[in-house]
Amino acid sequence: MDTRTNSSEENYKLPKEKVSENKRKAEQREINKEAYFAQKAKYAATIKREKTKSWKEYYTLTTEANPWNAVCIDWHQGRREPTHR
Repeated sequence: MDTRTNSSEENYKLPKEKVSENKRKAEQREINKEAYFAQKAKYAATIKREKTKSWKEYYTLTTEANPWNAVCIDWHQGRREPTHR
């Protein structure tokens, strides 16, 4: 088995233009990734806020026909004993 390597493969280096292009692309990928995760977090926070707002609006409509809404609000807020009696 021949263990020798081709000397041209060992000494091959990318041209400076290619190196700087690769570096620039890597930097741009990092910038894009940071922007993506920032926007994703903002979007997730907006969804969570709107879901909570919608939930509160729905369950604060306590009527005589459905008194369980008041109990659900207390449970959602972490109270064991309902305050609405």
